[in-house]
Amino acid sequence: MDAHTEDGDHVDLYSMQDGIDHTFDDSLFDDQHHGIDKNPVEDCYIYDNIDLDANVLGDISIEDETLGYWIPKVPDEVKPKLKGHYRSYEDITDMYYKYALAAGFDVRKTTNRKNGHGIIRLRYLVCNRQGLPNTGHVDTLNPNISKIKRRTDSRRTGCNACIRFRMIEGSSTWLLYEFVEEHNHELMSQDNILFSRHHRQLNSWQKSFIISLSNQNVGATQAHMLFTAINGGYNIIGGTVDDFKILMRDLNCFIGGTDDQMLVDKMTNRTKNVPNFSFDFRVENKQLNAMFWADETSKINYKQFGDVVSFDATFRTNRYDMVFVPFTGIDNHKKCVTFGVGLLSKEDIDSYTWLLKSFLKAFGKQPILVLSDEDPAMKNAIANVFPESIHRLCMWHITSKLPLKNQ
Repeated sequence: MDAHTEDGDHVDLYSMQDGIDHTFDDSLFDDQHHGIDKNPVEDCYIYDNIDLDANVLGDISIEDETLGYWIPKVPDEVKPKLKGHYRSYEDITDMYYKYALAAGFDVRKTTNRKNGHGIIRLRYLVCNRQGLPNTGHVDTLNPNISKIKRRTDSRRTGCNACIRFRMIEGSSTWLLYEFVEEHNHELMSQDNILFSRHHRQLNSWQKSFIISLSNQNVGATQAHMLFTAINGGYNIIGGTVDDFKILMRDLNCFIGGTDDQMLVDKMTNRTKNVPNFSFDFRVENKQLNAMFWADETSKINYKQFGDVVSFDATFRTNRYDMVFVPFTGIDNHKKCVTFGVGLLSKEDIDSYTWLLKSFLKAFGKQPILVLSDEDPAMKNAIANVFPESIHRLCMWHITSKLPLKNQ
């Protein structure tokens, strides 16, 4: 008999040797075999989603240490009901996941059987320790092995705990026809259940929270601390610090090399929707080489306090190794105001010339006085683009180098 695993692999139900008898009796599809009507109205179990709380989470009960199996001690309303009926496939899987959370083990999807239309009509849900680990030797130095997969089955013990359910013919109702409760391994305590694989899955709200903080330059560790503090403790949230980091890694891999195009598209869209917003960029060899932007507030500041402009290029970004160049001034209260911002991949005459031309294009007039450091490329660019401006060196840069000159 053929079936499909969760990954879509083809499986012979009669030949699987993983600790569970997968032989399927076709008589189970005969509703009269169980004394069940095809459209049951009475004597059926219909379960809605159960919200687990502290009163539902049970303790682990050892049935007999000499026999070597463990039976979870959980409330009856959480435990699966043999020959119970469920409205949908999602209802029955949700029920078993919540039972596993209360009992102290993880769940893995395994064998499924589909009809001619590709709809699942039979499914097994098993303990994640079902089956036996692969003990085969892998020679990592063998050049013929192109890719070595990580072994994720090292914790398997051949546990037989599972549920088996099928869709009743002629209806959308599911029947739970087998329930194995015993485990051959110790179960997790409720203090450690937060480290279970299912409990560590991040939901859509958590992912949105992490991405939002990432946009504000908040890392995964700080995001996890904030999320824990907001929700009231580590035992309430799902996901550890490593899970938050993995999501950030996957997000960066998904963005890949398209982040520069995303930035250009965002800035271009802002020029269309934000009044008096200026943006310019330059591309070389299909890479973003330089960019400059200034908003309406910056232009108002320049109109009032733009007689003296400080042109600073001492900052460099970490990831993209681009020079951050802010244009700043001083207002009537002796506070710094920003006129515009630029990013450059090179500190040469050509890059500085392009940046100053973009500045002049956005503001329309040259400043009276320009302050900068002792960069020769910057000096030549200022002389070429701002011929009417007076160029002076910044006193802070001069005084900071005096100790070196006196040695």
